[in-house]
Amino acid sequence: MNIGESLKFFRTKKNITQKEMIPQNIDPSTYSRIEGNRRPLRINDLQSIIAKLEISVDEFFSFATLDEEQKWFREHYYYCSNHLSNKEAKKILVKYYTSIDIKPIKTLRELSNYIAIKSLFHNKWEEIGKINDDEVTEIYNLLVSKHYFFQYDYILMNNLIAFFTTKQTSILMMKAFPILDEENRDSTTLTFAYNTWLNLISIKLYNNEYALAEDYIKQSYKFDKSKTNYNFRLNIRYLAHLTRYLQTADPDDMKEISLFIQLLKDIGDEEFARRVDDEVRTLTRNTSNIDKARYAATAIRLE
Repeated sequence: MNIGESLKFFRTKKNITQKEMIPQNIDPSTYSRIEGNRRPLRINDLQSIIAKLEISVDEFFSFATLDEEQKWFREHYYYCSNHLSNKEAKKILVKYYTSIDIKPIKTLRELSNYIAIKSLFHNKWEEIGKINDDEVTEIYNLLVSKHYFFQYDYILMNNLIAFFTTKQTSILMMKAFPILDEENRDSTTLTFAYNTWLNLISIKLYNNEYALAEDYIKQSYKFDKSKTNYNFRLNIRYLAHLTRYLQTADPDDMKEISLFIQLLKDIGDEEFARRVDDEVRTLTRNTSNIDKARYAATAIRLE
């Protein structure tokens, strides 16, 4: 919902009239236009209105969005990833992809969405091209010049980490981690940031680079100082057991991996459990394939 729709939603749920909601400096007709999303709203007035609703700002913005276009893209992107045979949904996403593809200069958001589409759909839909070397070089140069990483930067890293050289990867990871001001970051940014780290470890396993995988696993224990990111910590634990098993074939490690898969099933996350199982089966067959690693359907969530 946009700002106006969200204001109306909370107001009606609380049985408050528009007249009761109006700040002193706003007349009734103006407030009506705000809820109709026909008038911009100053941040100070929004704070006053939210206070009248007696809800937290965080709760309000869990319903409201200031970026309808990006919200649409992510919803459609994930829908298509789970409904590949839906021709109408595919047509819409391909049209969006093409509209970005023809632009000689792309905004950071457009570039992030463009690469995300290529990464996930290039081997599923013929209309979507592969990520090419020029794109990798361009984005590496863009990222390496940054001193502070924001959400779209982490999304680009998440989708391209397998394409960078070992040296490039090391440089970027040192710049992007630990996550600066982590306690102030939104959950989506943290998800993409930590998924970058998790995907990197998986990629090292696909390439049989076990020493590097172990090094990144060790470094990860310094992250999540609040000890609240259970998804990240559980995935690190799984990857640690998988790394050891690939080197030692210790049945105790496989037992822990199996328990992790069963845990995912027990909580109802059958798709995630399947992806973990597929990853384990692929890696334990000891088939190193760099191209497969680049586009690996790893167990790590993309969203």
